[in-house]
Amino acid sequence: MVSRASWVRGGIVALLAALVLGRWLVVSVVEGLWAASLGAGVAHGQISEVQNWLLAVALFFAASWFLGNLYLVYRSIGSVHVPRRVGNIEILETLPRHYLLLGFVTIGVTLAITVSHSAGTWWSALALTGVDVPTASLDPILQRPITYYLYDLPWQRTVHRFITLLAGLGLLVVFALYSAVGVVRWKDRRLHVSAIGRTHLATLAAIFALTLFWGYRIEPAELVGGIHNVPLDSVLVDIRVPVARGLSGLALLACSASLFWIWVPRVLLVGIAWGLLGVGSLVGHYVAPPFAGSARDAEALRLPEVDTWRPSLVVSAYGVNQPSDVRAYDARDAAPLSADDLTLIYTDYPWYSYLSMTVTN
Repeated sequence: MVSRASWVRGGIVALLAALVLGRWLVVSVVEGLWAASLGAGVAHGQISEVQNWLLAVALFFAASWFLGNLYLVYRSIGSVHVPRRVGNIEILETLPRHYLLLGFVTIGVTLAITVSHSAGTWWSALALTGVDVPTASLDPILQRPITYYLYDLPWQRTVHRFITLLAGLGLLVVFALYSAVGVVRWKDRRLHVSAIGRTHLATLAAIFALTLFWGYRIEPAELVGGIHNVPLDSVLVDIRVPVARGLSGLALLACSASLFWIWVPRVLLVGIAWGLLGVGSLVGHYVAPPFAGSARDAEALRLPEVDTWRPSLVVSAYGVNQPSDVRAYDARDAAPLSADDLTLIYTDYPWYSYLSMTVTN
């Protein structure tokens, strides 16, 4: 027979779920009515469908990832003892296994919701991937089409951030749980990891290293595209791009060392590989570029090929015949843009967003 406490807990959970779902339903209905009043009901419905689909997929993958890893932790540990004091006597009370499983499920679901709750905002980056605008214009540094920076790179960065967050949080949470139950412990001033936890942690570390490798491979395009707000100068070509490619090699080294750790229980090897990656990233991103930039004069920093390429980009961005036709925009002197003006800008001049990131550098 179900106890009264179980009914109370079930009622509280049902009430919280109703509040969350009710708020989502009210917001969705109000936004749909507002879009319909503006004559954009069909477009809003399509966007909402993509947002809900992205949210569901992201939540599914995040929940599968966290719950799967936490279940492996649950299966690998035996019993958990909680110390209690009765008078002057300290006793150890065994925590029931179903409480432990409930706690892991709660942690996994909470992490999944936290990581994927903003997935609906990815719809614009996903929509851009379907745009096909033929162009012969290539950037002078990486020789990539300009359309790559506009329509492909945003979605790649979005997916990469999500996967990196999953891998990093998974590794951190599993390491913390193994440390709490004694699988990972310090003994004789050395880090000891049992065989059960070592295989799991090594696999997670290798996956995280692969996500870093992916990030370092697309970092040169992010630098050229102006996402990191660095100038297109000789420091970018001579320091930043080679550093990103070198760090991708160190990330592969860290991945290999992490996998090697499964068979050879030497933490020092893994520590050295990850230490090289950390130091290389710190020096390559925050020490070497400023030092190289300060050691060069303005003429040495210039890239003639970029100066030659910039006017043609301005022409493509604004749809003008000469770069001199583009003047600075002052909002105080211009009338507000109408809906037709905005449609014209984003339909006929899709280069505007890229220009705002790159040309101003």
